[in-house]
Amino acid sequence: MNNLKIVRITAIDAFRRLLVVMLPVIFCAPSFGAQGLLPNPAPLQDHVDMASDEQQRTSLPLALQQAEKSGNKILKTFPAAGGFVGHVLQTAPRHYSIVYTLPGRDDLLVVGTLLSGKGENLSAKYISEYAPQTNYDEFSSRILATRSIASGASSSGAEIYVFMDPNCIFCHLLWKALLPYESAGLSVHWVPLGFLKKDSPGKAAALLDAANPARVLNTMETGFDERTESAAIDAESSIPKQTSDELSSNKKLFDAMGFVGTPAIVYRDASGHWQSLQGMPRLSALSAALSLPLLPQTDPELERFR
Repeated sequence: MNNLKIVRITAIDAFRRLLVVMLPVIFCAPSFGAQGLLPNPAPLQDHVDMASDEQQRTSLPLALQQAEKSGNKILKTFPAAGGFVGHVLQTAPRHYSIVYTLPGRDDLLVVGTLLSGKGENLSAKYISEYAPQTNYDEFSSRILATRSIASGASSSGAEIYVFMDPNCIFCHLLWKALLPYESAGLSVHWVPLGFLKKDSPGKAAALLDAANPARVLNTMETGFDERTESAAIDAESSIPKQTSDELSSNKKLFDAMGFVGTPAIVYRDASGHWQSLQGMPRLSALSAALSLPLLPQTDPELERFR
């Protein structure tokens, strides 16, 4: 056990087909966007049950055995792209992540987002395929009751809710990506959280307490410092109890729905059921979720999400 290694750095698999982008457990998370990706991986294998649950448990690599001893639960093991073996890890109720091992390297546990050469988020794909799915309809009343800031169209058209942290650069990029859709009739409800940086709670509170939150949101994002990943808004030094309670309520809903990173998007599909997109999605996936035509984007920072 002393030789156990948990990889939390950028790594390229031995076949040079995939890029692993490492993210912390609570993170400002892109779904896509790593630059200089390598050629496309081979087609994914269909899921097969590798062994019974008991057999899997006794034959788990040492790194995964250590993860289980830390209180995590391995729900499923499956063949992943690029020669990796994927594992669905439950870290808390409704909280699931995909971790990877390499055959023959029991001492390594790869933790992060697996991207294909085209920028497809394979980890998100595996979560959808193999992890228990959350019924977001159970949270409908709580979603609608969140303390949020509305931007975009006020008419009853396409509507989404976005959990965001003021200092989240991928929330900022999502804000950029949504601007043309807001002009086309989209209504966005921004649900502030404050966990990413030390001043995030104060900035989230300042946003909620502003006399004109929508205007302040626009100013905050327009002046966002992408180099330091900092929102252009002064943090409140003393947060009123009501605002603190509202931020806490937003975070509790975020956690209850199983989200671990921002941005997290929830929306109603064509049949009226709540669905989600986690992380900064590809622009085509965003358009499909909005049920709106794919609109032109001119910001160079969004090129990596095409």
